[in-house]
Amino acid sequence: MKKITIVFFCLFVTLFTMCSALAAIRATGVSNSPQKDGSKRLPVIQFRDEVSFELKNAAADYARMDYATFLKTHDRFSLYKEGVIDAASYIIGDTKFENVAGGSTLVFSSRYSHPITGDIGIGSPISAIRDQFGEPDFTRRQDELFGYKTKTFYIAFTGKETVERIYLSRRYPQEEQGALLPEFYASGNPESFPFDKWNMASTQLWRSSMSYYSPGGLCIHDNYEDVYPITIYKDYSGQIPEGVNKSMELEFKDTDYPEYKIYAAIDEEKAIQKKLADGLEPGYYSPDKRIAILPFTDSTYERSGFLFRYLDYASPDQFLTFGHYPSLPLWINERYICVSSMYGFGIYDLFGEARDVFYIEDNSFGELEIVDPAQQSKTLNIRCEEITIHVGDMETSAKLDENEQLLLQFKFSADGALSVEHSIVSR
Repeated sequence: MKKITIVFFCLFVTLFTMCSALAAIRATGVSNSPQKDGSKRLPVIQFRDEVSFELKNAAADYARMDYATFLKTHDRFSLYKEGVIDAASYIIGDTKFENVAGGSTLVFSSRYSHPITGDIGIGSPISAIRDQFGEPDFTRRQDELFGYKTKTFYIAFTGKETVERIYLSRRYPQEEQGALLPEFYASGNPESFPFDKWNMASTQLWRSSMSYYSPGGLCIHDNYEDVYPITIYKDYSGQIPEGVNKSMELEFKDTDYPEYKIYAAIDEEKAIQKKLADGLEPGYYSPDKRIAILPFTDSTYERSGFLFRYLDYASPDQFLTFGHYPSLPLWINERYICVSSMYGFGIYDLFGEARDVFYIEDNSFGELEIVDPAQQSKTLNIRCEEITIHVGDMETSAKLDENEQLLLQFKFSADGALSVEHSIVSR
């Protein structure tokens, strides 16, 4: 009898221990399966068969092509005319990285009139989607969003009774990530770590001061400081080392990376709509009120600039960077603006391929002073010290004394193209 009692007691302890371990795994989101090197892995994600979604038209091309090929077939201007927004994540994410790691998020707006998955498109009943694909794999209640996961893409729908928008987010390349983090942890010199071996694309966020490496589900920031911040998304498939490394700082996200890209596109649009609703200073609207300029910065050099929103839907959004602290724009007309920033002053063409028509680099790192900008439709006076003038491939250095200033004269051709003539004049 004692033996039976002991056996039952041992079984009870074993079951209790297993349940506690499972509960801990669910709570932390990290698999407790033992690895040879003592590392852990996140729980394996169950994906749906992408063939069952029967993607069509631009959606099908986006899912099967690499992103560079997709952009050659469907440039963002032609997509926008059809009602598809290529949300390259201007404010929260990073365009260059998205282009490498599978593309940004495609947003099918109310203007898109073609089927996207099977017979389902904008305006289809929400119930029809749930009837066809079942319970969703992820939801975001505040946006009335629900979506499904496949190995190639994530697809999400928003709307109360009918579909108002559809989001398609490509997954990153499917190379095995394996022992990337354990190797990085063990690296004696992280600066020379072979990121290319793991297909980790590098993007400079701050010029010469910060890099961002990622294959998608894992992001490593190199900020040239003592600690490397590492972000791990729920769909990361590689090993996660145990223990503490003072040079590494792990942060676990509660979303898969393709989900994050969808939410980023939604959150950015909300931020834009809020700025427009709150109202902008008059100078941020073009003279004909067709274009609104929204200043945005995340404190990085590359993404301190303006988002151009075409209120008449004539063009997709454009994002131009000017360096730190860009000024209120000065409109020459509906096509050209003047902007000064920390390092200089430029004249920019919103419609042309060559963005900066004319640029003055402030070599003295002083403050360029623009004289009477509101009245200058044909001329502009600028007070400065030591400068370099850039026009196309030509550079001209000049040094002005306190009694001199630079005079810019604007001339327009019959087709509206601008040329700028400059001269040094007395004050």
